[in-house]
Amino acid sequence: MAVADPDLDLDDARAVLATVQAEPVFWDHGWGGPGLVGLVLSPSHRFSRRDLQLCPDLRIVVTTSTGHDNIDVDACRENGVPVWHPTDYCSTEVADSAVAHLVGLLRGVTVLDRTVARGQWHFADAGLLRRFDATRLGILGFGAIGQKVAARARALGMQVRAHDPLVCSSVFADACVTGCELEELFETSTAVSIHVPLVEGTRGLVSSHLLGLLPPGAVLVNLSRGEVVDSDAVVAALESGRLMAASLDVLPVEPPTVEAPAPTHPRLVVTPHAAWYSEESAHILFRRPVEVVREVLAGNLPDDALT
Repeated sequence: MAVADPDLDLDDARAVLATVQAEPVFWDHGWGGPGLVGLVLSPSHRFSRRDLQLCPDLRIVVTTSTGHDNIDVDACRENGVPVWHPTDYCSTEVADSAVAHLVGLLRGVTVLDRTVARGQWHFADAGLLRRFDATRLGILGFGAIGQKVAARARALGMQVRAHDPLVCSSVFADACVTGCELEELFETSTAVSIHVPLVEGTRGLVSSHLLGLLPPGAVLVNLSRGEVVDSDAVVAALESGRLMAASLDVLPVEPPTVEAPAPTHPRLVVTPHAAWYSEESAHILFRRPVEVVREVLAGNLPDDALT
């Protein structure tokens, strides 16, 4: 079994795979060759149709992320190779992180800390700060994470709206949230939290056009996928004052490179794709994928595999 996620413990993986006599090895220089029966990928590693053609013995591809846009799932289906991804190992962590980012932006915590480090000392140096009960939160994407964000935000007194074309009206009603159209969400929200998967319909979705619909001085949080949001448009909106502050936990290129650096602005918070992380979620994330490989090699395909 080849492992392309450096955070996975090889000794732990070896113990899990002992019953099927598979040996885990780190593999970060391209896929291929006989004997490669399982592949565990991180979100930053891509697996294409061409890669698949180089793996004649491959029986399962696993990714250590909720999203699976890094894998050519169609090619795997056509060749009878199942794909597995964890579906709900960190929704609580991401929801907690979303609210933490929102609270920090609305009350200027990080920005004020930066001003003090620069030698300033004034309560208004982060701009106009907002009360939670005066905040209209728009949630883009109302799956498990979006629903948990809504519950937390409502507990803080925020008014909550959401947009998700895949969710029926009863789900919004059960969550005591108002469903609305996409542009209306941006026009009426003083804070927006993004929780959509990366698919063709969401790539570049949050553009300068949508950001321009926000009321002046809004805040934005993206914990979904970097490619969903135009980060250059976010910086431009911060410059113009359309956004008072923003947080990005995900970027189009991770980790950032010289050619694709992380965006910067005094009122922009960038964190290293950490919203998913806790001791509990890490245990699930880095053990369950190896268990899935073991199950497949033992002749048992998990019910939640993509085939």
